[in-house]
Amino acid sequence: MLHHTSGSYAGSVDWCLRKESQVSYHCIIKRDGERTILASDNQRTWHAGKSFWRGKHDLNSWALGLAFEGDSYMEPLSLDMINSAIEYLVPRMNKLSITITDITDHRTVSPNRKNDLNPTEYNRVIEALKNHA
Repeated sequence: MLHHTSGSYAGSVDWCLRKESQVSYHCIIKRDGERTILASDNQRTWHAGKSFWRGKHDLNSWALGLAFEGDSYMEPLSLDMINSAIEYLVPRMNKLSITITDITDHRTVSPNRKNDLNPTEYNRVIEALKNHA
C-alpha cells in the first residue's frame, strides 16, 4: 500500500519510531531516494488504520506499507523516490508473489478518510513498476 507522509522525512521517521504515535510503515522514502526500513516484511505495522480492500479488513495485518516523504498533492514524487520504490518493491513482489494489481494506496482502502497517494503520482509509480516487474 502506497502512502505519503505529509511531513518531512526526518520528522516522519522519528514519529514512527515513537510508540505513542501508533503510526508506522515498513519503509519511508526520502525525496532524494534514501530509504529507511522500519519493519521487516512479515511484521505488522500501523499504516492503514480503518481499512477495507478486496473483501478484507485490517490491512495493517497483511499489507506492506510504503510511504513517500511529503504531500503528493503539493509536490510530485521525484524520480529518485520512484526509482527507490522500484528497488524496494520489485524484490518483494517477486518473493511474495505480489502483482501490479495487488498494489493499492491509502485513499483506495480508506475512502473519505484518507487521500494519499495523489492519483497522478500513484499512476506514475504503477507505470514504473510495470516497466521493471
